[in-house]
Amino acid sequence: MAREQDCMEKNGMLILSRRAGQRIMINDDIEILIQCVDTTKYPPQVKVGITAPREHTVDRLEIYLSKKEEAAVEHD
Repeated sequence: MAREQDCMEKNGMLILSRRAGQRIMINDDIEILIQCVDTTKYPPQVKVGITAPREHTVDRLEIYLSKKEEAAVEHD
């Protein structure tokens, strides 16, 4: 618990523990569902389902950064 508290303080990030089938809500319109946690793989793999309105773009971080980089190149 103290380690999670340290992470939260350093990153300014809310850290939650969830089990498969549990959900997290962001405001009234974004829902995150923990589909499953596969501990047979290393590192363990978590599958997440996200429901959000179409006006919100949802990307993995590497895709998001790639899109930003492409947009910056096109803008120059």
